[in-house]
Amino acid sequence: MPEKSLIIGTQLQKARELLNLTLEDVAHELDISNEDISNWEKEKVKPNLNQLEKLANIYGREIDYFLSKTPEPPKNIELFRFN
Repeated sequence: MPEKSLIIGTQLQKARELLNLTLEDVAHELDISNEDISNWEKEKVKPNLNQLEKLANIYGREIDYFLSKTPEPPKNIELFRFN
């Protein structure tokens, strides 16, 4: 059964860290506390739609990026050789 659509905290954290942004950087942009960002990433609470739209803009992502987990890369990749 597919997972329900919900905001995935690890996706929020990954997007922030990929841009080398701190909790403080994002909190400042959204005019909220660092704790709010941390709580979203820990999935203690969820951002509202307006906040999620702002996060998507800051992180350069589509909103749906935050609604499902990024698949893990394959553990074993075989290279194919063409003759």
